[in-house]
Amino acid sequence: MATCPTISVVSLLFADLSSNNAPPNQCNFAAAKAWGLAAVVGKATEGNTYTNPYFADRTAPGGLGYARAVRGAGLAFAAYHYAGWGSPQAEASYFVSVAGGDAKVLDVETSQNVGWMDQFLAALPESGDQEMTYGSASTLPGNITRGLLWPASYGRRPGTGEAWQYADNAEVTGIPGAVDISEWTGTADAFVRFFGIGGAPPVGLNKPATTLVATKSGKGYYFCAEDGGVFCFGDAVLYGSLPGDKVVLGPGQEIVGMALSETGLGYWLLGADGGIFAFGDAQFLGSI
Repeated sequence: MATCPTISVVSLLFADLSSNNAPPNQCNFAAAKAWGLAAVVGKATEGNTYTNPYFADRTAPGGLGYARAVRGAGLAFAAYHYAGWGSPQAEASYFVSVAGGDAKVLDVETSQNVGWMDQFLAALPESGDQEMTYGSASTLPGNITRGLLWPASYGRRPGTGEAWQYADNAEVTGIPGAVDISEWTGTADAFVRFFGIGGAPPVGLNKPATTLVATKSGKGYYFCAEDGGVFCFGDAVLYGSLPGDKVVLGPGQEIVGMALSETGLGYWLLGADGGIFAFGDAQFLGSI
């Protein structure tokens, strides 16, 4: 799956939001970006039954969930899952079913079961540098074998981790109420790798390229390969791809077309057999 050099990281501050915060349609994420925010991590799921309603409406008609609202303002985005400590594989599967390629962060606040954490992270589709575990600095295990660490410690910088939640009562312009705020303490390169917003263009394709589509601004473009891989250049933003979602196409199902949604904050891929795959705010309306 390609990464897209589309967001300038001028600040390494990010907020994490849940249903305890204002809904996305009451937030002005462009103002938050001007304030200095670079990214948002939004709660998607908990256990294997709960979905945050502010996340779930991201593709609903007229809806403005986290992914659409945040990326529409030019900020990076990732989703988190609050551990319910049931089957790690079942919870990871539920998380991915809701958040797709944004499923990257595990929130562990009530247990130090490292084995469970490792199994959950291993069940996510992302690579190790796109997985992260959040928890209190006093209890977050340092021996998790997968991914990055994101400790919370108010008033004292922790000695480990790639991110640091340093306050739970920040005032961020554009986001009503108190906000959990964090600083990325790793490298800028690690930041863009984690959020999937940077990196070099791919040097090769697994399957031949089939279609090219310009962005709404004309300052970027996408091209798509037969296997549903999506590659982004200029101001094009990646909202997902078939390899990223671990979808394998069979003979006669190759991707032959691509179209942007009305807002430009999503796209559809068309298979040779009439199959339709929707990403971002593009709605699935049916297929052959």
